[in-house]
Amino acid sequence: MPERKHLVPASQIPCCPELETDPVCDVVRLAYRLTRNVEVVINDRRVVVPVEVAIRAKFERCSGPLALG
Repeated sequence: MPERKHLVPASQIPCCPELETDPVCDVVRLAYRLTRNVEVVINDRRVVVPVEVAIRAKFERCSGPLALG
């Protein structure tokens, strides 16, 4: 007959262990660059100047603390 391993009685098993909560956030970072040619008048002359527009955005959504358990 195989040996019995040490068994823990049900009365010694804790009912509700403490659960640690962690903040849960989703983060999306976007970067977009756009080059546009703009006409500028200097001394009665039209000059085309390239202009770069950089847009950076960060969206963050936090749904609240969740616990794994």
